[in-house]
Amino acid sequence: MTERDGPHGFAPFRALRQALSSYLQGASSLSKESIMKKFRTLTLAAAAIALFSGALASNAASPGACSTCFKKYQACMANGGNYYTCYEQYETCLYYAGCMVP
Repeated sequence: MTERDGPHGFAPFRALRQALSSYLQGASSLSKESIMKKFRTLTLAAAAIALFSGALASNAASPGACSTCFKKYQACMANGGNYYTCYEQYETCLYYAGCMVP
């Protein structure tokens, strides 16, 4: 923990913890602990979901990448290229661009 985080954890969650703590003033210590544990678990789950969805989005192909590969394939075939050679290059292009390979 850094000095910026303060004694109650990460700074953005401090206000939320304080509000939750003031709400639970009348509750017993056992219920406070269980609620704080659930809050912490939900916070970690939300962070994990955000990181996972960010990772999925970063691996997605750019919109024009797949069509660029097909244009290269068409150009290869139009220049008299061998079908198998052009198609192999097309598949390789799709794979490295992050597109679905047929």
